[in-house]
Order: sequence, then C-alpha cells, then structure tokens
Amino acid sequence: MLHAIIFMMSPKMEIRFEYSESKLHRLNSLWAWLIAKCYQAGETIRRTRITIPTGLFVLSILIFILVRLIGLVDFPIYFFTDEAAQTILAQDFLRDGFKNYAGELFPTFFENGSKYNLGFSVYAQIIPFVLFGRSVFVTRVISVFFASLAAVALALILRDFFKVKYYWLGVMVLSMTPAWFLHSRTAFETALAVSVYTLFIYFYYLYRFRNRKHLFISLFLGALAFYSYSSMQPVVILTGVLLLLLDGPYHMRGRWITLGGAVELIFLSLPYIRFIFTHPYESARQLQMLDSYWVTSASFSDKILSFFSEYFKGFNPFFWYGDHAHELSRHVMLGYGHLPRILLPFLLIGLVVGLMRLKTPQYRVLLALLLVAPVGAAVVQLGITRILVLIIPASVYTTIGLSICGDWISRKINRERLIIIGLFLVLVMGNCWMLVDALRNGPIWFTDYTLNGMQYGARQLFSAVKDYLDENPQKKVIVSPAWGNGIDLVARFMLSDPIPIELGSIDGYSDHYREITQDMIFVMIPDEYQRVVVSDKFTDIRLIQTLKYPDGTPGFYFVSLTYVPGIHAILEREREARRELREAQFEINGIQTEVRYSMLDMGEIAAVFDGDDASIVRTFEANPMIVEIDFKEPLMVQQVSLLIGGATTKTYLYLVSKDGMHHSFEDFASEAPRPRDVMISLGEPLWITSFRVEILSVYDTDPGHVHLWEIRFR
Repeated sequence: MLHAIIFMMSPKMEIRFEYSESKLHRLNSLWAWLIAKCYQAGETIRRTRITIPTGLFVLSILIFILVRLIGLVDFPIYFFTDEAAQTILAQDFLRDGFKNYAGELFPTFFENGSKYNLGFSVYAQIIPFVLFGRSVFVTRVISVFFASLAAVALALILRDFFKVKYYWLGVMVLSMTPAWFLHSRTAFETALAVSVYTLFIYFYYLYRFRNRKHLFISLFLGALAFYSYSSMQPVVILTGVLLLLLDGPYHMRGRWITLGGAVELIFLSLPYIRFIFTHPYESARQLQMLDSYWVTSASFSDKILSFFSEYFKGFNPFFWYGDHAHELSRHVMLGYGHLPRILLPFLLIGLVVGLMRLKTPQYRVLLALLLVAPVGAAVVQLGITRILVLIIPASVYTTIGLSICGDWISRKINRERLIIIGLFLVLVMGNCWMLVDALRNGPIWFTDYTLNGMQYGARQLFSAVKDYLDENPQKKVIVSPAWGNGIDLVARFMLSDPIPIELGSIDGYSDHYREITQDMIFVMIPDEYQRVVVSDKFTDIRLIQTLKYPDGTPGFYFVSLTYVPGIHAILEREREARRELREAQFEINGIQTEVRYSMLDMGEIAAVFDGDDASIVRTFEANPMIVEIDFKEPLMVQQVSLLIGGATTKTYLYLVSKDGMHHSFEDFASEAPRPRDVMISLGEPLWITSFRVEILSVYDTDPGHVHLWEIRFR
C-alpha cells in the first residue's frame, strides 16, 4: 500500500525506491503495525467506561484552563515589567550566545532591575519566544500551563494519597481561589514557582507511598522551584529538611535510592554554589533593597522576634479573608479575600480532620507544608506574592473538608449523584462569576492607574504610539516613563527592538534647556500635562491625541509644544535657586546639629545619619553633593565613613576642630558594581565643631545625581 501511495504522489520517488524492496517491506510492515495499534487504542477507548469522578476531573481541568485563557490579556489590566522581563531576558539570552548580561554561560539567575532574581522562569519562556515571538498572551500562557499541571497534581494527591472521594473538587477549589486566579493569569515568577513546587510535592508523595525511584524527579522539580523565585528558596530548603526528618526511617530503608538522591542533590546545588562564588554579596544586597530587618542594625534577638511576628501573620485569617486595603492593588481583587471566603468553614473542617489523623504520614507531610509556607515571606515582610505557596496546602485541607461534608450529606439523603452534580455546578458558577466579574469590573476596581497603582497602559499606549508612527513616520515620539516601573523593558517587548521612540519626561525639558523641534511629540501622563499647562516655560501647546483610562478619565496625552521666548534666562534663575543649600536640624550621635545640604530629589537628609544602610538620598542635580554640619557641642571623631554609589568618586572632607584649626582630607574611589564604604581616617582623634563633605561623581557633568546612603562618625 505504501508503495502505491508513493508512486501516485511522485514517480521520481518510485525510481528512488526501485532497488530498495527490503526497505519498502519494512516500511509496509511498520505501516500495518501502526494501523493495528491505532485500531486497538480506539477499541479500548470505545469500550472503556468513564466513571463520573473521572469525567468530572477532566471537566474540572478544562474549566480551570478556560477560566484562565478567556480574556487572558485583558485581566489583569496591567502588563507589568516583571512579566515583560521574562521574555526579553530569554530573547537576549539567545542573542548573546546563551549568556546573561554579566557574560555567564547558562546562568543560574538573570539580572532584572539590578537584582538577580529570575531563573527558571526565563528558561521557560525560551521555546515559546522562538516559536511565537513576543506576545502578552504567549508570555502569560506559560504560567497558565504550569498552573494547570499544579491543579492536576493537587487532584491526584487528593485521590491517590488522601483517598478523597470527590478529589476533583481540588481543581475547582484551587481555580476559584482569588489570589491564585489573579496570579496564575500573570507571568510573575511567583505563580510558576508555586506550580513547580506542587509538582515537587506530588512526586514526593509518589516516592513516599508508591515507588522510591520517583525521588529523583521530585528533587529535580524541587530544584526548579528553588531557582524560580527567591522567596521560595527558604521554603524549598525547609520543606526538604522537614521531609527528611519526618520520613527518616523510610529514607533509611531505601538507602541506595537515598544515596542516589543525595548525589543528585549535590549536582542540583552546583548552579547555586557557582552563583554564590560569582556574586557573594547579592543575597545581602537584595535584602537591603527589600528593606529586610535582617540587614538593619537591630540586635539578633530583635530580628528573631521580627521573623516570628511576620511568620505568624501568615496564619492571620484577616490577611487571608480581609479587604487588603494596605496591599498593592496590583495583587488583590476588590471585594475578595486571598482565599475564597465562602469555603472557610470547609477549610476549618479539613484542618481539624488533618490534625486528628496526624498519625498518618500523608497528613504529617501536609501539615509540614502548611507550617513552612510563610517562611519565605517572613524573611522580609508579609505579602501575597511571597506567601502564595500557602494556597496549595490550604486548598488540600479545604477539599478534604468539602468532600467529607458532601459525602456525609449524600449518605444522609441517599442522593450521591445529586450531591456530586450540585457541588460541581456550584463551583463552576463560582469560577464563572469570578471570571465575568474580573473581566467586566476589574478595570475599575482601582482607579489609581499610575506608578503607585495599577501601572495601566502598556498594551494600549504602545499600540497607539505604533499606530501614530505608522501614520507619521517623520515624527519623533518621546514617551514619559513616569507611569510605571521598567518601562524600557515594556517598550522593548511591545515595540520593535531597538525601540523606535525615546523615553523621557517633559520635566527634563522644564528643568534644563534641551532643543525642542517641530517634529517632536511628547506623550505625558496627567500630572506632567498639568504642570506644562500652568508653566510659564512653554507655548503653542497643542493636544494631538488623548488615551483614556478604563474609568474614562484622561490617561496619556500626545502633545506638541515649544519654549517661550527668553527661556534661557528663566531656567538660569531657577538653577541658581536650586544651588542654594537647604537647612535642617536634628541630632547626630546624640548632639544637636544644624545641617545644610544640596537639594534632594530622593529621600530625606536625616536618612544619611540613621544607621540604616538601606535608606538612600540623591541630589536633584548637584554634583558635587555638599553636606555641612555645625555641632552645638564638640564631637570626637577618628574616622569618617561614607556609604556611596558605585560611580568613580572623589570625596573632599573639611573639618574644624574645637581649637579653631582647619583640617582637610580627600579620597578617590574607582568605579564599583555596587555601593561601597569610603573610609577616611583622621590619624588621631579630633574634637570637631564643623564638618563639610563634597562628594563628586567624577565622570558625571553638572547637573548630575549623586547617591549617598550613610555618613558615620567613629
């Protein structure tokens, strides 16, 4: 048969195979074997009777997937820089020969916003990018894919190890959990990390209760979770330690498998060991950037108390079921708890049942997962993205409680099928209600669409910019980045690479003279536009186009304008006024002082003397930065320490001692990749009454920004 088909398709192919009868015979045999196998599989499927639980399980997974795919690019309404970074870093990784920006081959982590906090999530985007390019849908659908695998794993854990009768409920419970509904529709690495962690737990259960050989894939998935999200790292490590202790006898009985797992674990640790040697201070620096109490000057006992305070907040019902008024609006759903409020009674029932069955190893492992979940968040500060993993054990307990109640009612009224269908339909309605509500009302739940709010506009703004440039290719469009974080990455994602626009605020033209030509179009946010309208520096202001926020208010203005006559004189007068030193009074080392300092655009000058290496100030445009101090009482000083930025810096120090003598010192610090201490020794202790420091960023022109974290007197 295959011979005849080849002949009809191409006579040339017949010639090619004319002298290969033995090969044709083998191919014909293979073809016949494939047909037979397909027929057998079809017969098996036809004869197989799908049970109601299996059918509901399949339907639940389909609903889980559909609830995430429908309107995936429309909700959440933002497309955040941390989502765009996944694909952009994957793109640059391929472009740069499988290296990150630091030149590391197949790096453990990728740098995102000056932090090495993205790992497996970037690698997961490589194949989708190669196949489909940059797309909001494709970037987010990877998260949906892994979340769906997690839902399957959760249901199988309930069915195979907890023997839950209505195990498919686990998929529906997880699907309608608000925090999971929201984050599994984004490309944030937190959802990916939790999904892989769930798979890690599923294969651990398989290892523990089915076949020891599943240990190897379990450890591999645990490593992927570890390399996906920084807050998951302590969770994964502590989970491993607890599982090692809880099931110690079982591990020892399979010592050769356990030994093999230990060897695998060593290999899985090598990428992180390499990262530690390459970036030894990165973990501490990230804690500083996150303002963690672990890097403050507090005592160790105070840090331990802070840790347990944050840890126990992770079990606070008001956090999980409250209105989240204090949290970032981007991570909450208005009117919903992080966990479904309607299912709280069943969670409590499941917890009680789980505690009553702690003699069973399955339940001991489940309790360990619950107890370890807040650890990652407690290292810094409680937040739903850092504690998202708690949703998994919570969903298991909730499903256990729900299934027990459903089974009890069905036995009481002898209508099991009615109860099953009823539970399924109620949870389907809950999922559909949440989806419809999110797509219809989500855009107006929170009306702060700016930097401190939803950071709305990535798709809408850059689509409008692209359309405008297509119609006006001679124009130069300057887009304000003030409405979001990492807009350069978002622009690269949405537009061609390199981007055909310039990123910059009109405020830069308002503070300093820059040439404005007739072909320049400024895209401003409302605050910037209002400052332009009331300013005396611009004229011929023409509004070309307005993009509205979801609530109907103006969001982005496309504007052309020019300077007023005499702009140079106006800007020079303002510049001279900004050069004047500002004044403040507060205590330093217990002594009252008068402090004069260069104008700042970030932070308060008192932060320089608060002993906190995480607090920072930045000059508005002064270079060098000047700080002068008059002490009401003499202060004995032998060394002055300044924590400065990484730019090449000269530091000039001028002191007046209590005997009226003047002393001067200077220091030169070459460029460094991160902030560092400049230590200036005075030789011998001096009682000083006056202090002046000038911090010059050598290769930055004036105006320029100078960063300063701390000044310490020792």
